[in-house]
Amino acid sequence: MGHFMSPAILLVGIGCSSGSIEADLDSGPERDAGGRDAAADELRVLSTQPVSDAVRVETNASIVVAFSRPVRPATVTPETFAVSGPSGPVAGALAVEGETVTFVPDAPLHLLGSYDVTLTTGIASDDGTLVDPYRLSFRVADGVWSSRLDLALDVGAFLSVEYNRRGDMVLAFTTASAPATIKAVRFDAARRAFFPPELLEEDDQPFGAAHAAINDGGDVVVAWSGSTDPESRGWVRYHDGIWGTPAVEPGTAGLLGLTSNGTAIMASQSAPGADALIEVLGPTAAAWTTPEIAVPMAAPLEILQSGDRLEILALVDAPRQLVARGYTQGVGFSDTQALSAAGETASAVHFECLPGDDLNVSWVRSEEEIWYARFDGAAHTWAPAMLAEGGPGSAICANSAGARLAAFISDGSIYAVHADPGQGFSAPRKLGSPLGMEYARCAIDELGNGVLFWARASGQSFRSRFADGVFSAPEELGNGPTMKEAVTDPLTGAVRVVFYTGASLTARTFE
Repeated sequence: MGHFMSPAILLVGIGCSSGSIEADLDSGPERDAGGRDAAADELRVLSTQPVSDAVRVETNASIVVAFSRPVRPATVTPETFAVSGPSGPVAGALAVEGETVTFVPDAPLHLLGSYDVTLTTGIASDDGTLVDPYRLSFRVADGVWSSRLDLALDVGAFLSVEYNRRGDMVLAFTTASAPATIKAVRFDAARRAFFPPELLEEDDQPFGAAHAAINDGGDVVVAWSGSTDPESRGWVRYHDGIWGTPAVEPGTAGLLGLTSNGTAIMASQSAPGADALIEVLGPTAAAWTTPEIAVPMAAPLEILQSGDRLEILALVDAPRQLVARGYTQGVGFSDTQALSAAGETASAVHFECLPGDDLNVSWVRSEEEIWYARFDGAAHTWAPAMLAEGGPGSAICANSAGARLAAFISDGSIYAVHADPGQGFSAPRKLGSPLGMEYARCAIDELGNGVLFWARASGQSFRSRFADGVFSAPEELGNGPTMKEAVTDPLTGAVRVVFYTGASLTARTFE
């Protein structure tokens, strides 16, 4: 058998005339002055969870990075371990345990949101800094629908469902059985939890109304009136996690609004065709101011919050017209702005608070056209525009970037359209023609994704998910209850839908 000579040895014999063979064959790992393997001491990223380019990460996921060496905790900061998402930097807690760094977000991640994690060379071990900057990206999964959640039983005829821009909600309602009570259910978006009904007031006589308002800080004010004495009312505040002592006094309970600094206003109308009046309650005041005219000869429809300003939406009696008027504590009223043309019928009016201080109102004009008006919270102006031909029960929603989503009823069918910021609406997509269709609702998040809902008069409801520019096929959402409100959490894209059966409150969540 012949002998085989390796190419390496052959090259040494031919091309090397000096030095040791061992040094020329393989100099070995680079070593420092102490004889240690320098490469082994380098700080590198070994693995991450989630892995880069993952596309179905859970909304409650933490970000875990494993390094090659123990990391010095003082070098791990929001600047050296930066997490960003659809709304910019992501707040959270950083923890270092040996070679592992964990980031736990303060809030759930945004449905279908894209996230980036950037690690800089400022991260260090005892032996040196991270060799190279490191970046990973991932995308969050879409949501799933919960089963039906029971919120309250024995719910009477009066119910007010209000929400803020964080997605917090308050549901104030009367009970049907004796003794008569006023109760409230709160939803905390940060905790993703509905709280059990809280008793606000009890009486031996039924109550005649229930109204509520919630500001962006989660403070609440609730007002009610008695059916036997409509000139008597009660009210109570919720502030810093505590319900105050209810106050009972002469007066008429009306629609409520609550600014970010805690100023409340109440709008009421003594009789059809009368003036819309408002009263003001300062942040620490114990009594409401004397009523003053907000809009002459108008019925108040809703009060929406835009920072420290409240917009009173009202329907003028003659000539018929949908208008808005702002009120700011210490400044007073702004000029009245017309949303619809004078003399036109405005029905199926729907209101929503947009992220930032913007607002949105939609309505059906003369039973045949769907209109909307967007309020610019910086300029304090309303801008009306027509959406499409359609009938009562149609709905439109928008986000702060100007993306819009709408569902409208036309000739017995439900249609859906969407618009990217600064663009016109897409061609309508027909989603179905369920017999007896009564109304539609919609919700949209900051990414432009959302959910459409529509329902029959019997209460049977349907849904379609809009995501990545596509409407999903319709699915049944529930059967029996009336849909009262669909609220989007702008920070996570989660949606909460509240139903009222006439005797109970229920909800379903998409998160």
